Amino acid sequence: AVLGQLSAGIAHELNQPLSALRSYTHNAKRYIEANNLEGALETLERNKNLIERMSFIINHLRVLARKPTVQIETVNLRATVEDTVRLMEPMIREQRIELNQYFHDEHVLVQGVSSAASDVYKRQVLINMISNAIDALSNCTTKKLRIAVMEQQENIVFTVQDSGQGISAVDLPHIFEPFFSTKEVGSGLGLGLSISYSIIENFGGSIKVSSSADTGTTFTVTLLKA
Repeated sequence: AVLGQLSAGIAHELNQPLSALRSYTHNAKRYIEANNLEGALETLERNKNLIERMSFIINHLRVLARKPTVQIETVNLRATVEDTVRLMEPMIREQRIELNQYFHDEHVLVQGVSSAASDVYKRQVLINMISNAIDALSNCTTKKLRIAVMEQQENIVFTVQDSGQGISAVDLPHIFEPFFSTKEVGSGLGLGLSISYSIIENFGGSIKVSSSADTGTTFTVTLLKA
């Protein structure tokens, strides 16, 4: 069971960047055919970032058996959020979702374990939450997505809120359990939120969810302010 969960988790975390790589590679080819070298270079740079992200995930598996040296550093959460939203923009435009973003400050610094690791892990959490919100809005007439980053005393709180139909009261307590999913069979492994929960917990933070048929679903992540 542990090996099955590990294998499924690896497949889940690598599938999204691989899909994006396929799309970006196709776009780069089209840019080159149109002699748009600037567009091609920009797309290839995005490919490079995705490859680095996958490489970090794979390399991280090699050190799971030993406790790494922990170095607490600061991470600019706003930059991570903006980069992630930029990555997800094609899906948001395709679904014609109205996106609203709010940041309380230009630089939103939170504590993390080495800047590179924190950035990748927090981007994973954001991708999981935004992807779930996009899926929740797929069959809705009104499609609104709000991402906010706010300061609350010693913490930084960021939320992802959709205007979807919400999660049922029966399913809500199980939403962070491994392999639990409200999607149709074959549409997801049910590991994204479970992995996100573990990542945020390892950073000393917390992640919560609230949902109703009237207001949609809101994921709230609380992290320590740097």
